[in-house]
Amino acid sequence: MPDTTDIEYISQESELIPQLKKTLENNGVLLVVPDALIFNRETAQPILLTTYRHQKPVFGYSLSYVKAGTLAAVYSTAKQIAKQAGELAVKAEQVSSLLPPPQAPRYFSITVNYQVARSLSLPILDEDAIDKKMHQAETSEHEVGRN
Repeated sequence: MPDTTDIEYISQESELIPQLKKTLENNGVLLVVPDALIFNRETAQPILLTTYRHQKPVFGYSLSYVKAGTLAAVYSTAKQIAKQAGELAVKAEQVSSLLPPPQAPRYFSITVNYQVARSLSLPILDEDAIDKKMHQAETSEHEVGRN
């Protein structure tokens, strides 16, 4: 399978949109990661407008970005993070005084911007169906890892 991941580096904000356009020519989606130098209050709108003009969906990492115009996001709320942290603390207290190494969130939320999906002519399952499929995939992955 060919590598379809493009990574572009910029040294100043004026390079952002030209590099984004170049990246969008070769990729079907844009995955936003929490990098305040790239995706921030000043750049979010130009990035979203550029991807929208190129008819490319953007996947974000927070509810705020879904409201701003990304197609969807998978994120953990403060309550979900606190729940996992509490579970880890209780387990560490029972086993030893050491906490485990960093790990991916066990609890997360999925939010879809259906207006963006319609505008991009993308058929999207409802959030509950997406959540169910993600958990099924996670369960299958764990079962494969045990074998």
